[in-house]
Amino acid sequence: MTRTAKLHAARHSTLLRTAAMAVAALFAASAVVGCGSSSPSASGSTATTPGPTATPTAAPTPPPTLGTALSPVNPGGWPIAIQTDFLSEVQVGPDGTLYVAGLMPVDATGHGRVGWLALPDGSYVTPAVFGPDGSAFGELDGQVWAFDPDGKARTGWPLDVAASGWAISPGGKLYLMQWPTEGVTDVTIMDDHAAPVSSWSVPKVLDYSCDYLIQPDGTFWLTYPVADPSWWGACEIHAFGTDGKELSTGAIEDRWSGMSTGSNGVVAAWYYDFDEDSQERPARTRVAILGRDGRPLAGWPVTLEGAASPPAYGSDGSLYFTLLNSPANQVVALDEAGKVKPGWPVALAGDPLTVAAVGTEPLIPQSPIVGGSAVYVATQTEVDAFDGAGKMLDGWPYTLPAAWDDSRCTSSAETPVWNTGPVFGSDGSGSGRLYLGLDDRIVALTPGGAEATGWPYSGGSDFVCWRQLQPAPDGGLVAVGYHRIEGIPEHLIVRLTPEGSYPE
Repeated sequence: MTRTAKLHAARHSTLLRTAAMAVAALFAASAVVGCGSSSPSASGSTATTPGPTATPTAAPTPPPTLGTALSPVNPGGWPIAIQTDFLSEVQVGPDGTLYVAGLMPVDATGHGRVGWLALPDGSYVTPAVFGPDGSAFGELDGQVWAFDPDGKARTGWPLDVAASGWAISPGGKLYLMQWPTEGVTDVTIMDDHAAPVSSWSVPKVLDYSCDYLIQPDGTFWLTYPVADPSWWGACEIHAFGTDGKELSTGAIEDRWSGMSTGSNGVVAAWYYDFDEDSQERPARTRVAILGRDGRPLAGWPVTLEGAASPPAYGSDGSLYFTLLNSPANQVVALDEAGKVKPGWPVALAGDPLTVAAVGTEPLIPQSPIVGGSAVYVATQTEVDAFDGAGKMLDGWPYTLPAAWDDSRCTSSAETPVWNTGPVFGSDGSGSGRLYLGLDDRIVALTPGGAEATGWPYSGGSDFVCWRQLQPAPDGGLVAVGYHRIEGIPEHLIVRLTPEGSYPE
């Protein structure tokens, strides 16, 4: 499981269109929590054969009369219309169920799942994270609720988490972090019925730490800021077993800006090094794979020139980084021993997409996307696809009709920009689609770089921008589009199959 960040609650209210008025009582102003996961040389060259351009083709468009998600027998189905200028991020469960703050959960056909993740008072809990068996965990009014895979609340819950943080391990156990005294963090592992299994104290205040993550074996990794002002923005990394015993013996010179973990349990860390005359972007990035003792493994750390993205993890243990080092922007692959893989790095034709908006500090590029047997990297003008040896795949790059532009989504300081590049949807067979939310449509690309049959999907009338694209478990897509209909803000949520149609 990727690392989980401390939860932040936010209250949102939503209003459906006329069709929802009969069930307006099902709405609840609920505290919504998001369990974030994150994962933050030599020159090379690539083929420059032009790829296909994104030209409009026939595609399904939203029907004139929009259905709602609140009735299990509503014939409207997709899309769901919600009149609001602010919509919290839509969650997609492992079984394909959709969750929106304050709404009844929605099945694949766009209809409500009555009683699913429901509380006795009729309100619904929005899950922040899911366990490996399909169980769901979410916070409401300072309490964490747990639900079995059948959508029913577990006995023993809720758990009071006021002034606390919590995370779910890859094994589905809840880790509760509390701060009883200054300078100490209590960590407690809870079982399925919210009873303590193990508890210990960490001699650091997690509330002020940089980050934490939990490994498949239950090992708790914690980073906290270094007090030395000469190491601005740096953190130390410590690892603890499930009995609270510290496993790490990291050297004092090992300083890091962030860490993440892949599905194979590898823990990677990185540190951004700035030149004295510029704090806009890092001049170098030191990266490493860490052992359970918190120290870099043999062959690590490795220093990359420029600002490196957080790593993307390959199934063979490789780490992939996008490097922002204009005009020599690159993508590089390192093997488990810290060696640059043959055929890498490769040059990028344009500036890569960045995590932070232009003008903010620091400016960090987005990570590559590892999907199927390809490594995808998005720039401002095209999307590249490489094989494991760094060779551009046939049919690529895909040329964008216009540069990426999310500025239309930033109507106010409270309106987040979620559509920040491509997403990959896997059907579980090792293949899948790469989805791009463009100016007025969504394009699905095959592994060969061609637009998939049945696409693009049109944003329709009064469309402003795509707020969110998220893969569905069947390899399809959940899309959130932002519209302004006669000045009234509205979000349309739609689910699409890999063939570009609404699920039946």
